[in-house]
Amino acid sequence: MTAMNSVQDREAQLVKLVRADDRCDRCGVEARVRVVIVTTRLPLLFCGHHYVEQHDALARVAVVTHDERV
Repeated sequence: MTAMNSVQDREAQLVKLVRADDRCDRCGVEARVRVVIVTTRLPLLFCGHHYVEQHDALARVAVVTHDERV
């Protein structure tokens, strides 16, 4: 396994697909984006609206972003 594959495998473990029953951590609407933060390695879930609203701040601290917006 190459180093790149190892990184990709780790990212796949950190970010799982957004499930239909996942809800936005801000408002409770169906989540469309999952973001893993550098410091905690825990996922945050966002609806499209709140992800766009917080995009700039999240881009500075995110390890991985999985975006399922259409």
